[in-house]
Amino acid sequence: MRETIGSRNHGVMRSWDPAIDAQDVSMAGQGVRAALVVAGLWLGLAGAVAQEVVLEANQRKLNGQPWDGAEVFGPVSLPTAGPPDLALCVVPPNGRERCYEREGGRGRQSLCQNSYSCTFKPELPAGQPYGLFVYDIDLRADDLVDFVIIVPRANTPASAYAAIETRLRQLLDARTPVISPMEKDRRRRETQVLTPEQCQQAGCTLTQSRLWLR
Repeated sequence: MRETIGSRNHGVMRSWDPAIDAQDVSMAGQGVRAALVVAGLWLGLAGAVAQEVVLEANQRKLNGQPWDGAEVFGPVSLPTAGPPDLALCVVPPNGRERCYEREGGRGRQSLCQNSYSCTFKPELPAGQPYGLFVYDIDLRADDLVDFVIIVPRANTPASAYAAIETRLRQLLDARTPVISPMEKDRRRRETQVLTPEQCQQAGCTLTQSRLWLR
């Protein structure tokens, strides 16, 4: 099950089951109170700490295409290509991810609509490994931006985050279905594993974005 935390106004908390991809089931709570209650449960159960996660997507996808829309060439050129609608899921050691997006008048929306950069303030598991799944919200199927595992120490054994990697890859398949051979090859590669210290100051370079943990 995925918990979704809302917008700049803290929006609506929703639950989503990847097994029934398109189904969104409303859960109780709207506004600041709901967000605070959920945050409190997260802090109590997982020992999480609030932290800023800053994402900056590349100007184009790995295949050279724009994130949203399409470029039109010919006698008349229409500027239909646009920046992504970034969203973030945090996958803790217990495997129950928490996603940061919001409900808008036209359905799911990013906290930073049509922007190459976005700052999230999630609760992250303190002193434990966790996964980050970054995606671009689209009407039909979301686009994968990046995924990475953050470990507390460089010598953290792979067994400590094996379940996180499994859940990350399940999210990739459910939320961002792969079509192109280039993307299939990318997903077969080893998952990037980094420490928080590597993603401070200058940030971490991922495949299609840059990440800062502050």
